[in-house]
Amino acid sequence: MPTTKFVGQPVRLTDPQWPISAAWDRPMRFVGQIELGPVLGAAGHGKMAYVFVTHADHEEDFFDPDIIDPDGGENAVIVQPGGDAGAMPARCAHW
Repeated sequence: MPTTKFVGQPVRLTDPQWPISAAWDRPMRFVGQIELGPVLGAAGHGKMAYVFVTHADHEEDFFDPDIIDPDGGENAVIVQPGGDAGAMPARCAHW
């Protein structure tokens, strides 16, 4: 069973999903995954939240102001399996 971790590559529970930046039309950067059982109790048992954000590769001075807007299309949380953390990102690719 996958566990909470940050950076690296996600360890998926079900079909892979990777959100695409609305403004930049490229895959978002994986930030981390959070095991939801310890956070939500029985409601989160066996579920994982995957956190993604838009970020330019190797550009330290890059800042996209849309990442502060939760509905701006530049960050995403995907809950697996069968979870819902709000609307599923409109644009996802397979990882």
